[in-house]
Amino acid sequence: MLLKELIGKTITNIFEILNYEDGGLDKGECFVELDNTLIIDIPYSSDSFYSEVWIKKLNENAVTVFKDLDKLYPVYHVNQEGKSIKEIIEKYADKQPNLFDKAKQFMFGQKPVAQTKHIVEYEPYKAEYVENKFKYIKDRTIIDLITFGDDDEKYFFELENGYFITETQFSPNGTGRIGINFYENLIDIISWKGNDFKRMTDQK
Repeated sequence: MLLKELIGKTITNIFEILNYEDGGLDKGECFVELDNTLIIDIPYSSDSFYSEVWIKKLNENAVTVFKDLDKLYPVYHVNQEGKSIKEIIEKYADKQPNLFDKAKQFMFGQKPVAQTKHIVEYEPYKAEYVENKFKYIKDRTIIDLITFGDDDEKYFFELENGYFITETQFSPNGTGRIGINFYENLIDIISWKGNDFKRMTDQK
């Protein structure tokens, strides 16, 4: 199957396997189902739109991203004062041992036990409930592919409703970027990638 044959295909499901490594590199793999029949891998970007698309077998451990599409999800807001991480750390830094602590250490040979501080800035002060925007991806038709020419990045699939999807397979832990990434419009992508991209439909 060639890249150009993706045009007109409908995304009927997307599955992921995500692995998180604390302080390391998060890893993910996606499986995109087209027309309820084919499972593909989102191809890596290149200068050519005539490369083959990998037809793959669905891993039994993969989980659909199209679960509970009508459910609202909470997003918790913290650090209402907008302090930097450095400011928060300095505010809650351990104080120097006082005279009593030093006396205990001298008499009993024990170092003072560090106290666990309650960091107010990390407490949620507001919860906002947002919709599951994967519902705008399901059963949508691919109308174009775009590439920025980066060999280590995947193609972006443009959908009929203006949304775009791509995949990130490796990302530093905590960034939340592994797996399927979606964008509501091309402007969101251009804002961080620039506008030096190619469309498959512009190629002869």
